[in-house]
Amino acid sequence: MSKVDKNLLVDITKADHKLHHVQTTEKTVLPSKDAIAQEKTEEQLKVSIGSFKKEQLRHADTVEKNPLPDKNAIAQEKTEEELKVSIGSFNKGQLRHADTAEKNPLPDKNAIGQEKQELEFRKSIGEFQKTNLKHADTDEKVVLPDKNDITREKREKELKDSINEFNKEKLKETKTEERVRLPSKEDIVAEKKGK
Repeated sequence: MSKVDKNLLVDITKADHKLHHVQTTEKTVLPSKDAIAQEKTEEQLKVSIGSFKKEQLRHADTVEKNPLPDKNAIAQEKTEEELKVSIGSFNKGQLRHADTAEKNPLPDKNAIGQEKQELEFRKSIGEFQKTNLKHADTDEKVVLPDKNDITREKREKELKDSINEFNKEKLKETKTEERVRLPSKEDIVAEKKGK
């Protein structure tokens, strides 16, 4: 340890320090546990690769596989080739003449009439003049309840009012007594015999 001037130490201890609080931040970012573990495994792999002994390897014979098609595949390929050749060398003169009859059934008179009516109807809807309409007043009819509904509604209202206006002070206090009947000796003896 080096010697420090005593005057300097006295000046430091007696000085009136007006220091400000400073937030310290670390600028050196340390690697995480995962990064350290990954780095260690990479180093171990490099070391193990570098120190690997080739003598530990076993000899293996490489077999080159060149699969040739089997008999079925060859037969199928031959038939395909023969078909292609026969299609290419086909004699069109061997074909027989055939008359083609176009079948396009025309609609009957009823179907045509219905279609015309539908077209005219659609056209009339599209060209309809709102000015041809006449003004109409709508009458709203209010249906009044019958006698049974009115009397039922009155009873319900009276019942609700009587419940709301019920005077609890008119009630009398009652005491309830709970009576428990114990079994007699005969009942106990009979039950024991039953077991």
